[in-house]
Parts: sequence; C-alpha cells; structure tokens
Amino acid sequence: MFKKTISLLLFPIAFTGCNSEDLETANFGSSFYKNDYTLVNATDLEIDYHIANTQLDGDPRDVEKNKYYIDTLSTDSEPKSVTHEHNTNREITFYIQDHTHKTKRVKKTYKVKNEQDYHFIAWQNNERLNLSIIQNQSKNKSSFFAIRFLASTDMPITINSKTFNLEQGEISNWYYVDDCNSDIKFNNEPLSICHTSYDNSYTLVLDKSGIKATITE
Repeated sequence: MFKKTISLLLFPIAFTGCNSEDLETANFGSSFYKNDYTLVNATDLEIDYHIANTQLDGDPRDVEKNKYYIDTLSTDSEPKSVTHEHNTNREITFYIQDHTHKTKRVKKTYKVKNEQDYHFIAWQNNERLNLSIIQNQSKNKSSFFAIRFLASTDMPITINSKTFNLEQGEISNWYYVDDCNSDIKFNNEPLSICHTSYDNSYTLVLDKSGIKATITE
C-alpha cells in the first residue's frame, strides 16, 4: 500500500496598489454619489472654477491645481450646470480665482448631501471676491413668481409693500409676487423680474446696482 503525499502549492496573491487619488471618485454607487452644481458668475471678473474632493482620510487636496479646474465663466455668462462625483466623505473644497489676476481667489470646504444639487456662486463686495454654496430648491406656486435673494452687502428690499433687510452673503427666505414689474422695490425703484416666468422659482444675486445673476431653480 502506497501512501500518497499531496503537496499544496501556495501561490502568491498580488494586490494592485491603489492610492486615495485613484479612489477619489471611485464608482462606489454611481449616481448616488453624483450631484449637479450650477456655476454662477455674479462678479465683474472672468472667473475660474475648481472643485476637489477631500482625500479618503479626510485631508484636503490642493484645489488650486489645474487637475481640479472645472470651467471659466465671463462676467456676462449664463449660469452653467456641471456634474461632480464625490467620495464617501462628501467634503468638497470649492475654489474660485480671477482668471486674469490670480491673486484674487477664495476657497471654501463644504460637506454636501447625497442626491442634492447646489449652486456654486462667485460674487463681489466692492473689490473683494467671495463664494457661496447654496442648495438648489424649488418653491413653485401657481400664478406667482417664487423669489429668494443672495445679497453682496446688507441692504433693504421692499416686497409687496413690506420692507425686509437682506444680510450680506446670506440666502433669504422665499417670497411670492405676481407682478414682475412693481411688487419688488430696490433703492426706492421698481426691480423688474420680467425676464423670469410665472410658476417658477428663482434665486437672484444682488449688488448695490441691482440684479447681477438670475438662477433658475
């Protein structure tokens, strides 16, 4: 009787190296980790937009690098929608800079929500460059204009004969008007929103001269 000896061959298992940069926007769940961002230029400058996810350990990336560049909008550009896939940390650094004078720049880190779209807004207070990240919302009301405001400085505004104070850089409450040419007054003059449409919602970015950008929700 012969005794059989079975030799087990151990094969090395090769793991492919994968750093956090490779996994930055890995397809963890596809659309679940993708949001739309409306790029808005409410300044008198040509603006470069950058977006960078944090590393998987939560550390920020150098968002100023060209690899995180998204687009450039001139001062008169219409808002533009882009899609960005974030990682599981959901913390994103948003960055803007003056395309011509790159010393004018600002960045902000913000933790986004899944399946929530946002507006990425560049605005000015005099010469100072600022950015705001606000959630896309819709407050439609039949036969009315739904309006909210982002103001570049503290300012009063009159809506339906009532005066409210807008705070610099803060998104306002929603207001409803039905006359596009007389229900809103700014600097003691009617503020026309007749370029908008009934039954829709809008965010208006204001400076001391009036409307700098109109964002359709």
